[in-house]
Amino acid sequence: MKLSTPIEKLLFTTIRIETRLPDGSFVDGTAFVFEYSTSDNTYPFLITAKHLINDALEGRITLYQGQNRSPIIGKGYTLDIDNFSKLWFCHPDDNANVAVTPFVPFVKHVENSGVSICFQALNDACVYDYENSDVSLVSNDVVYLGYPKHCWDKKHLLPVFRSGILSLPFDLDYQGNRQAIVDTQVIQGSSGSPVFIKSDQLKNSTENMLLGVLTNLSEVIENDTDEKETLSDNPLYESNMGQIIRMDVAIEAIVAYLQEKGFL
Repeated sequence: MKLSTPIEKLLFTTIRIETRLPDGSFVDGTAFVFEYSTSDNTYPFLITAKHLINDALEGRITLYQGQNRSPIIGKGYTLDIDNFSKLWFCHPDDNANVAVTPFVPFVKHVENSGVSICFQALNDACVYDYENSDVSLVSNDVVYLGYPKHCWDKKHLLPVFRSGILSLPFDLDYQGNRQAIVDTQVIQGSSGSPVFIKSDQLKNSTENMLLGVLTNLSEVIENDTDEKETLSDNPLYESNMGQIIRMDVAIEAIVAYLQEKGFL
């Protein structure tokens, strides 16, 4: 498969993750590769939704094998990892459903075994600069890609593209948090997916721009006993709405990690 178009290259920005929780249940999700750059260095990270890795006893990530810098379609390399949650750094704000981890250790571990890995990293230049845009995105079509349960391409190990519509202005802090609302059904396995606004939705742009990280929209209802229940915590519940944690929040988590480790 030739990566000849920007949209095709996006297929190899994502990584499928699976976790096992203390109660024995399994959770599927999506992460994506993002390179954060300073004047001195570039730091590749995996970004995903925090709720996917909280308390995870074990985790599994599947990387793409490559040859001559091209992916070998359908050929992956799986890493099974104990104490998975300890590898991740969660955003300091409890309301920010984002976690990050350095990507280089995964790559080095695999390549030390003699296997080549292929991936496409997103970077700062891909991030939509909503704060300096003179156009407010609302009711625009967005696309995201990930591994919704039973729907992704297991034969070729490829994520699938899905779409939605921005339900409110993207630069509006929904419920006071830096997130936007998108009209789409977030099927289990899609949380952690990167969300993009396609170039044809933007003025003077030829690139698909990264908006943020997709998660299920947390909704709270009161049941008959007046106890509050978070529907997104119920595995039987799939919201018809999603939330996009904006990329500046994810980048904050990366910066906080680098500062804590003394890199910045």
